Amino acid sequence: MSIQNVTTYSALVARLVGELRRAHNFEQKQFAEMLGVSASTWSRAENGQVGLSLDQLAGAARVLGTTPAQILRNADAAAEHLTKRGITVLVGKDAAKSDPTFAYLGAAALGALVATILTKGK
Repeated sequence: MSIQNVTTYSALVARLVGELRRAHNFEQKQFAEMLGVSASTWSRAENGQVGLSLDQLAGAARVLGTTPAQILRNADAAAEHLTKRGITVLVGKDAAKSDPTFAYLGAAALGALVATILTKGK
């Protein structure tokens, strides 16, 4: 049985928002304050440990000068690229936890892949 790399769609969305945050030169703590959440809550979201709420996604999009729909379109495109690279993108963490053949991509690995995808898309 082989190990498959996997991430979740919510982790991918959060990572994309994090990339946009950095591109706009917002520090994580500053951005969290603008959204009305604690720095630790926002850090956990960007690292894929917790999903973003719809309100957080909408607030982040507003601050970043985009729309939630555009962020989700980018997430869909990134998910497609990751899938082509052999990485499974699941909806919901529980699905992956039930299968021992999945190894979650770390935040750093996912970030590197997302950054590569975003820069190639420009």
